[in-house]
Amino acid sequence: MDTISLLTDLMKHMEWADWVVWRDVMSLKKAEEDEKLRELLLHYHITQTAFLQIWSEEPLIIPDEKNFKTLEIIRESVKVYYIKLKDYYKDIGNYDLDGYLNIPWKKDAGERLGIIAKDATLAEGIIQVALHSSHHRGQVNKRIRELGGEPALTDFLAWVWMGKPETKWQ
Repeated sequence: MDTISLLTDLMKHMEWADWVVWRDVMSLKKAEEDEKLRELLLHYHITQTAFLQIWSEEPLIIPDEKNFKTLEIIRESVKVYYIKLKDYYKDIGNYDLDGYLNIPWKKDAGERLGIIAKDATLAEGIIQVALHSSHHRGQVNKRIRELGGEPALTDFLAWVWMGKPETKWQ
């Protein structure tokens, strides 16, 4: 499998896995009142959005969290994000995957780590977003379980074994 196909599959899987998690979240009776769940979902959605802006060389505009008062508002924003992401990765072969990203918080992150942060490539940025999202989906799934739900399996290989199903946002 070539790099472009792998990165595209990571983004397609990320959307599918997010859709599965959102389906499970929205079926929970206690979800809307759970602030921790809302914060987790919003955090990784805002991170995804910020990286897409960086990849697209758009101005970085971090949305105000106060504008996301309900889970449905966040979910609708996630759906819009994935429309934009699909538009982005359909042309991924035209991008310089080895080109360096201008990540505005790189210096601050380096200071927190006690290092001078090295540059990251576009390909590494895409991998970061997929892994970061997976990490937080795990936290959301743990919270779903704590609220009495049973989260579905969202592993990459599960998606492959299912034939890489498309996402079904409704």
